Amino acid sequence: VMIVILVIGIMIDSLLFGTAERAIRRRYGLVDTAT
Repeated sequence: VMIVILVIGIMIDSLLFGTAERAIRRRYGLVDTAT
């Protein structure tokens, strides 16, 4: 049961933070390349 919860948690984290990183990279990524 613990393993299943960990796997589901990792899947959710990868989805949430994956989209969050893309949004952040689009905003601050452009600034880094501009500088």
